[in-house]
Amino acid sequence: MLGPSLLVAPLAAFLIGLCAIRAVRRIALAVGFVDSPDRRRKLHEAPIPLGGGVAVWLATWSGWGISLLGCSSGTGEAAGAGWFHAALAIASTMILALGVTDDRYGLRGRQKLAGQVIAALILVGLGPRIDALSCFGAEVELGIFDYPITTLWILLVINAFNLMDGMDGFCGSLGLVASLAIAFLAYGSGRVEDALVGLALAGALAAFLRENLPPARIYLGDAGSMTLGMMVSALSVRACSDGPNTAVSLPPLVALLTLPLLDVATALCRRWLTGRSLYNPDHGHIHHRLRNRLGGAVAALGAAIGLAILGAVGATLAREYGMGDHMAGLAVVISVGLLVFTNTFGRSELRLLSFRLQTAVALFLTWGAARRGAVRQECHLHGIRDWAGVWDALIREVEALGVWRVELAIDMPAAGETYHGLWSLPAASEDEPNWSVVHTLSVGGVPAGILRIAGNVEACRSRYLDRVGELVQVLEGRLEMDVPPPLPFAAPSPGRCDVASDAAPRCQII
Repeated sequence: MLGPSLLVAPLAAFLIGLCAIRAVRRIALAVGFVDSPDRRRKLHEAPIPLGGGVAVWLATWSGWGISLLGCSSGTGEAAGAGWFHAALAIASTMILALGVTDDRYGLRGRQKLAGQVIAALILVGLGPRIDALSCFGAEVELGIFDYPITTLWILLVINAFNLMDGMDGFCGSLGLVASLAIAFLAYGSGRVEDALVGLALAGALAAFLRENLPPARIYLGDAGSMTLGMMVSALSVRACSDGPNTAVSLPPLVALLTLPLLDVATALCRRWLTGRSLYNPDHGHIHHRLRNRLGGAVAALGAAIGLAILGAVGATLAREYGMGDHMAGLAVVISVGLLVFTNTFGRSELRLLSFRLQTAVALFLTWGAARRGAVRQECHLHGIRDWAGVWDALIREVEALGVWRVELAIDMPAAGETYHGLWSLPAASEDEPNWSVVHTLSVGGVPAGILRIAGNVEACRSRYLDRVGELVQVLEGRLEMDVPPPLPFAAPSPGRCDVASDAAPRCQII
């Protein structure tokens, strides 16, 4: 009696989801549980109710439970599967509660991460573990590292989906494609109850997307995106292995979640290399870049769904049709290649990483000369304005102040501009007392960037304080007047980066 249950799970979840979403939306509006625009990152026009994740969670587990009523004779799965589904239900409930708390009251990044770790450890303790990884015929046993690697995988996917939830319909659509692919793979490997969970999740997301496609009338919130990430991370591990104590096939696993994994990897790289906190949000994610490149949310959503389907097909061909890991790897290469070589996403971060490595190599190979000169790095992560004039003028000013490091980070989501500049002399001796000051640049009361300056106490600090105060006022004035203006000729590519050293000729790659 499994055939009817495969239809009951998504249908029941869809119908329950429709009712739950409408009820949650009304309650959220009544109690003020909404996502309000802030003129910086949240640029929607009016407050949008949160709580879509609660409805998706409720519909998924309700639909799954109803579908099991048609399987009273059992699915024939191992007894361990029952523990897995119980652990997944408990862990997803914990993540949901954590997300609701964050949506309502706001939590620090470390607090959210601590809650995610606790939920992930519970899931790994009772659920799937990556005991071994296989890739293109090679297999690696993880041994004592199976618990930490599996936990890291779950945390990575949770935060990947959380980061992607920044455009109407984006996170839900990619989750829908992934859950359908996981259901197909799970059914093919004999894990029928996993397939039912995947189908129920797909039905719940389909109901949610009726209210979340552009223009959205309800949001998943952190509660929904993190819960979705946890469920997909756990189900994908089981879908890409042949059974307990067997290796997880890495290429299909990555192919299933190419876009989320690429987005979280580039976000971590971008924030780390520009000196920002890993918890600091920005507008450099894949959905932002697709929307800017393709001219609208609908086109961006269509492109993302197409790439997600490509990855799902590659994973399916590799796992179910015996075409090997190469087919899944090819799907990943095509997806990433299209984004990078069309200069849609990822090229800026690659250039930033390349120039950071280039600087490190130059310092190592020409140590004495490099230490006598300044190192200068510029990276226009995205946008069309020419910040070089502002940066050059700033460097000329700070050089006269006797400082040894200055960093300018412009982050203006509403204007679509992100820029990072770094200039530094050899650091002062550790025995010398140093100082550093961080100035927040703002436009109309809205944060627009950060200026960091560091030096040693021997520098004329009174002169520094007076002049830097003037520089901050000038910078804010330039930002408020929306200058520098666009170039009179073709706009620069969004990934331009420059690195220069006084000890070597200026190196520019565009």
